[in-house]
Amino acid sequence: MTDIAAILVGGGIYTGLFTPTEAAAVGTFYSLIITFFVYRTVTLRDMSGILEDTVKTIAMIFAIMIGAMLFGFILTALQAPQALMALVTDAQVSRWFIFIGINLVLLALGCVLETVSIILITLPMLYPIVKSLGF
Repeated sequence: MTDIAAILVGGGIYTGLFTPTEAAAVGTFYSLIITFFVYRTVTLRDMSGILEDTVKTIAMIFAIMIGAMLFGFILTALQAPQALMALVTDAQVSRWFIFIGINLVLLALGCVLETVSIILITLPMLYPIVKSLGF
């Protein structure tokens, strides 16, 4: 049954029948049908708890995203990316040394934070640096 879901979602995207977001909805709907009618592991009474957990998870993700966007706005307002870029360009070190340092910072952040929040937090600071170094 999971093979059919993969074929349905992946095939639908690659054939152009639907976008990745629509494919996620189709995959979710297919999974619900399978769990309700084939495996019979989920009942209508279970749906309220499942939906409640889903809302809690989405709220946490949105809180992280809002905090990261606010942090990026504050950094931009304080002109921290410009100061960091000036520090890096004045340092007289190899651009590959800076590149390795950026990767180590992202690796450390990846151990404790979620991907979207890392991107939202670091992009305002790292994009000008990476662009000025010619990457």
